[in-house]
Amino acid sequence: MEVAMARLRVVGIGSDHGDDRLGWLACERLAAAPLPEGVEVVRCERFVADLLRLLRDAERVILVDAIRSGRPPGHLHRAGREALAELGAPLSSHGLDLHQLLALAEAVGEAPRELRLYGLEAAECGPGGELSPAVAAALPGLLEALRGELTAAG
Repeated sequence: MEVAMARLRVVGIGSDHGDDRLGWLACERLAAAPLPEGVEVVRCERFVADLLRLLRDAERVILVDAIRSGRPPGHLHRAGREALAELGAPLSSHGLDLHQLLALAEAVGEAPRELRLYGLEAAECGPGGELSPAVAAALPGLLEALRGELTAAG
């Protein structure tokens, strides 16, 4: 997967397991409408390998993912790079912690200038294709927040 330079890249992280589909679904819905110039929306299927490549060559990156921090299911998380530590670990359900992955990207010089995380607290990331009721109900609010950020960036 070759990626071109993007002013703003929105990266949906996920899998096909329950609430973990959130990042993919959010990005599918964002990409279905016209995007501001310089905004690219992509799906990340292999957390470590693809995400490192997608962080490269972008001025700004917004990550969209299901989050596990102990908050109530459906809770909307928004955090800049500096505030990610306040959300608690491991944040992601993908094996390698997001903090560790970002530290790796910075160490090899592939971190974007600006990074934000948007996500919803997951209820269930086990087998099955449907979002939990709490995450499904919170998805429109997440999309509204993301569209607001994209509009401001355009």
